[in-house]
Amino acid sequence: MIRAADELNRDATVSDATWAGLAEHFDEADLIEIVMLVGQYHMVAFFLNATGVELEPGFDGTGFAEGARDDR
Repeated sequence: MIRAADELNRDATVSDATWAGLAEHFDEADLIEIVMLVGQYHMVAFFLNATGVELEPGFDGTGFAEGARDDR
């Protein structure tokens, strides 16, 4: 799913290999929903960036509280 989201954000499409991998775990309705969900988050990010909405104090650019994320 992360690969699909990355591909959609980078290329505005999903590669055949990624589709095949997703299709092993999800049905057609789920595959459509994955693409729509990524698109929804992309649209929200466009809106927030375009309108200059700032992060709440204490949060970093990933949405985690500063210092709370464990990058192992």
